[in-house]
Amino acid sequence: MDIAHPNPGSRAADLGGHEGHEHGEHVASSHGHLKPEQWLLRTCLFAGMGAYFAHLWISGNLGYYINTRFVWLSVVAALVFFMLGASSLYSFLRARFGGADLAYGHRELAGHSHPPITFPLLLVLAAPLAFGLLVPSRPLGASAVGGDLVPTAPTDSSLAASFNSLEWTVVDWLRVFYYSGNPDRLNGREADVVGFVYRRAGDPKGHFMVARFLMSCCSADASAVGVPVAWDRSDDLPVDTWVRVRGPVKVQQFGKNALPVIEAKTVDASIGPPAQPYLYP
Repeated sequence: MDIAHPNPGSRAADLGGHEGHEHGEHVASSHGHLKPEQWLLRTCLFAGMGAYFAHLWISGNLGYYINTRFVWLSVVAALVFFMLGASSLYSFLRARFGGADLAYGHRELAGHSHPPITFPLLLVLAAPLAFGLLVPSRPLGASAVGGDLVPTAPTDSSLAASFNSLEWTVVDWLRVFYYSGNPDRLNGREADVVGFVYRRAGDPKGHFMVARFLMSCCSADASAVGVPVAWDRSDDLPVDTWVRVRGPVKVQQFGKNALPVIEAKTVDASIGPPAQPYLYP
């Protein structure tokens, strides 16, 4: 048997007041969702990430991590981080001095809520920035090869950028050797290449590999390629030293494979890393 409420409007008002009270308490409790000091920390994180990307771009070190054709994406990312930092700073100032509902940066709708943002979570988000600041920016070297060099290089329609072998890179020499159809034509051609010193277990004495990393997208997909160098003072060269090698090339057996071997006339070990240490397919 249904019992009608003596005053339906009163009943609705009671329920509305009850629900409003509960929701009001919920919203009030959400005011602590992000405290002023947390807004400040988030502002610093956004601004720091923007400044870090901008520094990599201005210093030229961004090329240590990504292919240069994607640099514009990092510049856009820096701008976005700066904008987020400005928005977060505005929320911090409102939270610290405004005293409005937006003061703590969150207003919930009925039936909808977000998990709280805590200091530990913000510190986790700070980890990439801390890693970038603590680890110096530098190109990949011999320690990143992780074993043997890639035996060949990706081909393209042009094989080498120039007919002048003095302008060929390590990758160009391998392309011409493997894909030209007549590797013996390299005998006697002059080489002038730059790379870092790498040694493999079992390589002949008096030889080293002059190597470069080939990058398609970013350093995560980079692979090392190299050509052998014959030089009577090669054992004096520390691994990872950047060198400029000049001399004629002779196709000969090197280990298990026939390769173009540079019979070095000069090896300059004072050049340091080039402005762009990676080569591109």
